[in-house]
Amino acid sequence: KELPALDVFAHSIRYLKNHLLKHLKKKSVANLIGGEEDDEYIHWVLTIPAIWNDRAKQFMREAAKEAGIKSTNLSLALEPEAAALFCKILPLEKQTTESGTNLSMLKPGTRYMVLDLGGGTVDVTVQEVLPDHTLKELHKASGGAWGGTKIDEAFRQLIISIVGAPVFQEFQEKYPKDYLEMLQSFETKKRAVNTSSKDTFRIPVSLVELFEDEFGEKLDLIPSKTRHRGKLELNGDKLILSGEMISEMFKHSRESIVEHVESLFAHPFCKDVDKILMVGGFSECVIIQEAIKKRFPNKRVVIPPDAGLAIVKGAVLFGHNPKMIISRNTKWTYGVQTNRNFKPGDPPDKMFKVGNVEKCKEIFSVHIGVNKTVEVGTPLPPKRYRALHRDDETIDIPIYISSEEQPEFTTDSSCSYLGKLTIELQKSNSDREIEVGMTFGGTELVVEAKGTKNKEVCVAKFDFLESKDKQS
Repeated sequence: KELPALDVFAHSIRYLKNHLLKHLKKKSVANLIGGEEDDEYIHWVLTIPAIWNDRAKQFMREAAKEAGIKSTNLSLALEPEAAALFCKILPLEKQTTESGTNLSMLKPGTRYMVLDLGGGTVDVTVQEVLPDHTLKELHKASGGAWGGTKIDEAFRQLIISIVGAPVFQEFQEKYPKDYLEMLQSFETKKRAVNTSSKDTFRIPVSLVELFEDEFGEKLDLIPSKTRHRGKLELNGDKLILSGEMISEMFKHSRESIVEHVESLFAHPFCKDVDKILMVGGFSECVIIQEAIKKRFPNKRVVIPPDAGLAIVKGAVLFGHNPKMIISRNTKWTYGVQTNRNFKPGDPPDKMFKVGNVEKCKEIFSVHIGVNKTVEVGTPLPPKRYRALHRDDETIDIPIYISSEEQPEFTTDSSCSYLGKLTIELQKSNSDREIEVGMTFGGTELVVEAKGTKNKEVCVAKFDFLESKDKQS
């Protein structure tokens, strides 16, 4: 069955929201915050991967709104930043990690890499602790879809290769509880496995029986007939994997993470970075820990206690004081699609006329370049735009992003459509010209628009969820 993604996320957020409110009511705290039916005194923080784009961020905000959370009561926190905030203020008695390394290293002047290993994504950021103990981002967030769910999927595909896709599909449909329990059991156990010895995983009896009823032979005999011969064995409801087989399941994620971190250390901004802070649930995986330590023996690798909870605890700190992060780096070049007077040398297919004036369309008007350091809350100098026709009541400005520093046209190969900015023009604005200022330093993009002459503020709103086809 398919459901709209917004509904699925909204239901998930609503469940977590109601779970907290019921817990507070049970603990007699609800009266202090307005009760279960009135949570306007709660400020909510949703954590998101740092590599998510503005479209994904707006999607999460819309999902939270559907779940009953007011936008004014919601902040989005970037997960590696939240984890760093928590680790930076750990009390001394909790600063000794399992390896004996002390986290009191995060003092002013310290430069470090945060390796946030989650279920779906891996986020990498590089930060510096400033003299006032705030954090400064040294390079734009990066990463990829190399998280723990990749290992779960590799395990799932391994089971399918043994029993066959039809039997596995029937197993999922007839025994969904057994299926989920199998995956949950593997998800928990994968953190402790290593590649130097065999490990045993439980297979539901219902799956074993389905296979044997279908094919009339013992499942125990099948591994010897597959391409995994010698790497695994079955004994009743026990699946025994060799170290080689386990290593294969982790290979893609392990190598992708190590290679990406390696590429970052090759850049000048990582010159003085000698510490790697591993956080997120997947960072508790021994195989990934060992891979990082082996590849970077001269770096101090730190895994805080309860690394999987560092993000949620840091999110609470961020909610109380978002100004602990004073600057961030832009992940893209941001700009708007606009028009200008046609010049000699411009592509002929981009020429159009307004009255008798020749114009050039699809110009990429840059607001800020890629990987630029921007202070939180500091707007960029505004740019001016004019309505094409005097009777226009609104201006819809297409927003584009690019991986290049100075793209010329929005049709360049490095560019992609992000969404649109709609500005309501006031009747008092006789020349139909406005100033648009964007603020990029926060976790979300902010815009302010006002008349060029009368300086009256206009209603301006981003829409990153609308498709380009619909916009055009």
